[in-house]
Amino acid sequence: MMKNLSISIILLLLNTGTAFAAGADGFQGTWVKPAESTIPPVGDPTGDMIRKGRLVLTDTYNQLGGGSNYMPPISGNRLSCSSCHLEAGTSALAIPWSVVALKYANPGPYSSRSHDYRTQEVRVNDCMQRSMNGVPLPETSYEMQSIKAYWAWLATGMKVAKYQDVKGTGTLSVPDMTRAADPVRGAAIYKNKCEACHQADGEGVWDADANRHVYPAIFGPNSFNDGAGIYRLRTAVGFIYGNMPFGHADASMATAVPPDTTSLLSQEDSWDVMAYVISQPRPLWKNRLVDWGNLKGPDGVPDWMNKSVDAGYPNYYPRANYATNYCAPPDLNSPAVYSPDKHKYGPWADMIALQKSIITSYKAALCP
Repeated sequence: MMKNLSISIILLLLNTGTAFAAGADGFQGTWVKPAESTIPPVGDPTGDMIRKGRLVLTDTYNQLGGGSNYMPPISGNRLSCSSCHLEAGTSALAIPWSVVALKYANPGPYSSRSHDYRTQEVRVNDCMQRSMNGVPLPETSYEMQSIKAYWAWLATGMKVAKYQDVKGTGTLSVPDMTRAADPVRGAAIYKNKCEACHQADGEGVWDADANRHVYPAIFGPNSFNDGAGIYRLRTAVGFIYGNMPFGHADASMATAVPPDTTSLLSQEDSWDVMAYVISQPRPLWKNRLVDWGNLKGPDGVPDWMNKSVDAGYPNYYPRANYATNYCAPPDLNSPAVYSPDKHKYGPWADMIALQKSIITSYKAALCP
């Protein structure tokens, strides 16, 4: 009974925005969370959708997953969307949803990974299938429309003329290391600084009474699959360096000069501990071989040429055959130039240089 009470108190604290992660000034005045009083009252269709959208995003398992009425579930693991988008998507430098309604307005930005323009619906379902390891949420569903209503409400907090000028919308920018990230060293860091919350098996702490995580699964069967953006080391490190350990790290302090690292993982520790996390078992993205294919994007080059160098799952590019024919599609029977571990853990400087060279050569060859 006492254990369940303690877990309930922790959940209450987490859901009332008492986390220290990603300091409140991270938006630098360019966005301010709208006042709750601006949400229309209960019974108003718009207000009800805003509240429902926030609930779907912060209690995803019970709204769309195994605890919901959806059979089969839409969300395939036990995470909530807010497991990564902290404080219901309102925390600077923690992948906030502050202006996603504007960024992903139709037609949205092009994604070479999934070969399409990313509207809000596409963005949601990319996460549903990758981070949540599930299936697409119907675009006309009440839940989808409610997510969009919540995002539209958040966008009213913008204090600048263009959404591109809002600060703190991603994660901290952390320079690449010149060595490969070390999952062995990272294992010791994980044990000392992460295991208390995320547990030795990576499954986090689950509150059986509330049917939700207190601390989320970051590896194991109930975590994100390897097609998720957070599986890529160069994406994940900026998030954990600025926001972990949860309740202690403060991304606004990490950007100070000199940085205040008293409660943060160091940058080197962040690289290595995340290398350990992505080295552990997790679900596999079912369409991994389709990502970054041979279709051309709006930049005029095949999507595979833009594959993130740290995407640690096949197919791996470039292939050796490309060195003799700039216009040839990648021959998957030809060996990959770089090993899977180099893609996954780096270092990436030579890979990035070759990627740029390939794109330049392709354009210069005027390939059809």
